[in-house]
Amino acid sequence: MNERSKKRLAIVSIAVQAYIALSHSFAYFQTAYQLTSPLIPVEVVKKVRYPHMVLSLTAIATLLLSLVLYVNKKRFIVFLIGPAMLVWEYVYTTFLIP
Repeated sequence: MNERSKKRLAIVSIAVQAYIALSHSFAYFQTAYQLTSPLIPVEVVKKVRYPHMVLSLTAIATLLLSLVLYVNKKRFIVFLIGPAMLVWEYVYTTFLIP
């Protein structure tokens, strides 16, 4: 694989990671906004928001790691982190949410 294709794949991977991070961050805050009611207990709102917080924080951490690796020209590793984040999101949302 030449350097140009590695660069393209790394950029696509970073874009996917940024989308995952932003979508779960927005979902976290939107859930808090939508469930502000005196009839809904705070514990329920926290339980509903928790999966979005976990996915958002892991996505932001992997995004920052990918950006550091991209700057240091470790583009193939950046490409591998993107699909790994997609798999983590699927596994977490499908099997690990209580």
